[in-house]
Parts: sequence; C-alpha cells; structure tokens
Amino acid sequence: MTISTFDAIEANFIYLWIWHADKIPPHIGCSVNGSYFSLKVNGLDLNFPVDKALGIIKYKSIPSLLIQTTIISSETELSDVFLASKNDINLGLSCLSPVRNAVGAPDSMQKIKDLIDYLHQNAEIKHIFGLNLKDSFVDIPEYSIVDIQQRLAYLSNVKG
Repeated sequence: MTISTFDAIEANFIYLWIWHADKIPPHIGCSVNGSYFSLKVNGLDLNFPVDKALGIIKYKSIPSLLIQTTIISSETELSDVFLASKNDINLGLSCLSPVRNAVGAPDSMQKIKDLIDYLHQNAEIKHIFGLNLKDSFVDIPEYSIVDIQQRLAYLSNVKG
C-alpha cells in the first residue's frame, strides 16, 4: 500500500475515510463534493462538512486513511444510499454496509481490507492519503467478523 501525504480533496470522486486505521476494527465513511457520510451506532452522518471531519481528525490526531476512488457520485446519491442503510446497524451490519453499496462492491465484502483489495483489483483506487499515521504503519490490522460484532455490541451498550 503506497500512502501519500494528504493535500486536497477533488470534486466528484468518492473518498473512503478510514478512521482509527490502526485499530481493530477501524471505522469507515465516505465523502463526495465536500459532504461526508457515515453509519454509526448512534445514527447517521449525512452531508457533514468534510472540513469539519478533517478538523476532527487533525485536532484529535486520529490515525486515518483517505482513499480517493475513481468512482464518481453526487451528494444526493450518497445520501440516498446512507438513508436506505440507516437500520443496518440494528440488523447487525456494520459501517461498511452503505459504503460498500455506494461503491458498488458485492455484499460478500465484510471487512474494510476486503473492500480495499476489491477496489484495488478493479483499478478503482486513484490515491491513498495518510493522516496522523505512525512511521511504522503498513496496513490496516487483521480482524475478524467477531471483532466487528463485539465492537458494535460494546458501542451499543455504551451509547444505550
């Protein structure tokens, strides 16, 4: 994985935002045209300003990856995908579900690394940018579906 230093976000392209890229499991959301979208245990981020999301990552020094895809979309399209997925967490699905749908990946992609591999194999990754990553960072750590389920259960209990 070749990681560049982040410079600026280009319009129209979908960006995948991998928060806590060094944790098990990380969190994923996506953006287009300055609007960020994410499915979380406590609800949805819809049309959240990208500048504010970047501000949070920088202020809290959250190790993150921004993956620019070659996939073109609009705020309306992403909003529709995320609104359709708003109950996925209640169904036991993770933050990956709407992102996977937004980029047209198969439902068999259960982990973020699987999605990145899929996009890479289909030449749909334009750039990978790193923010607040340690020099020792090489890749997203391996984790299992059980790790995802345990994290969702923990977050549900904390938020509930």
